[in-house]
Amino acid sequence: MLMGGMSKAITGGCLCGEVNYRAVVGDSKTVAHCYCSMCRRLSGGTFVTYAEFPAKDFAYTKGQPQHFKSSDFAVRGFCGSCGCQFTFQYFGERKEITESIWITVGSMDRPDEIEPTDHIFTAEKLPWLYLDQQLAHWPGQLPWLRPGVDSPETNSK
Repeated sequence: MLMGGMSKAITGGCLCGEVNYRAVVGDSKTVAHCYCSMCRRLSGGTFVTYAEFPAKDFAYTKGQPQHFKSSDFAVRGFCGSCGCQFTFQYFGERKEITESIWITVGSMDRPDEIEPTDHIFTAEKLPWLYLDQQLAHWPGQLPWLRPGVDSPETNSK
């Protein structure tokens, strides 16, 4: 969620400067710390924080990323030069989840303007990590992203 609850542009890019992006966000989007083993392997870290944006409000402003199909349901965008991971996006028939793009908060120019809302895949987190108890905890994926589950009007904690 954007700190302050107002719409604004978020910008970011990779370490080497070859790829930059811009997204417009309002309030009430999900920002999740993901502890799944795939995110750990791809990032080299213990978890990755993603912020959800409407895909229609996201654009690359400099360069173009490479893409990697990391599973049967998602593709990830990254810089082909420095390897910085930018995006995670679902594909398939479920319009309500394919209309969003998840951007790595660490690639943002002002990550301090983003406030986390959830912990996901906590069943896969490393045992020595301690979680913020004020955020929602999910042992796997966010419930409304699972097949057969409707999207909520707002995130219930």
